[in-house]
Amino acid sequence: MQYLWHNLNSILSIFLNLVLSKIRKATVFQVGIANKYFETDITKFVYTPNHPDSYFADPFLFQLDNIKYVFCEKYNQILKKGVIVVFKISEENRLIDLGVVLEEDFHLSFPFIFEFKTNIYMIPESKSAEKVILYKNITWPDKWQQVSVLLEGTKAVDSVIFRHDDIWWLLTTFDSAGTNMSQSELHVYFSPELESVGWKKHPKNPVIIDSYKARNAGFFIDGDRLIRCSQSMQNYQYGSKINFHEIIKLTNSEFLETDLDLGNFSESHSYDTKFGVSVIDTRF
Repeated sequence: MQYLWHNLNSILSIFLNLVLSKIRKATVFQVGIANKYFETDITKFVYTPNHPDSYFADPFLFQLDNIKYVFCEKYNQILKKGVIVVFKISEENRLIDLGVVLEEDFHLSFPFIFEFKTNIYMIPESKSAEKVILYKNITWPDKWQQVSVLLEGTKAVDSVIFRHDDIWWLLTTFDSAGTNMSQSELHVYFSPELESVGWKKHPKNPVIIDSYKARNAGFFIDGDRLIRCSQSMQNYQYGSKINFHEIIKLTNSEFLETDLDLGNFSESHSYDTKFGVSVIDTRF
């Protein structure tokens, strides 16, 4: 009964989405940076200008040789296609555009980047290719190589990946109910090896069915806390708010998180914080 209600609610959401499309704010974001770890005051962020006909979104932080970088999507509004670009953070906390680092024939966004055993990896969103692709950096910062397809035949969006209790965990969102909605279902996969094609489904999938908090907006580890950021779809507006959750139970049979009351990140849909700074994207 719960799943039937979810299907009916998703169909209604699609209809209302179409009706309200002309009165919603345009989906144009800007990337902002704040000189503080885990900044929760949205007024403290300083935003970098967008390029003509393109905008920046989905920022993620990385540090190499004491230099901080921001990887993000650059979305071309004419071509309707995203590529991955990188900024260097200056000593004055400005974003210096270093250009495109990853481009495919298909749309790319949400460049979740991480390091393991001296290797640097990225899993950008590649929904239109119906794959979750793991890339490894070959030459910093602009040469990347596909090393594994973690999931195939799945229109997954905004995936995050991390190691916990000697297991790799992949959290992603896709529509298993066939309602053409990418907001409502959070799915978990796990594997003992990172570059594996044999990722196992969590038995509780989808572990969350809720368009207000299922879709990822980022992920970071705060001490020993696993913090998942989610993007809320409010008033049928994509990326209308960022929420924070702490994952308090994560095993191959259990998933449980608790909501955190942190700030008011309205009209935003991606967040990351590391290395003493925070980044966000916000709709203007």
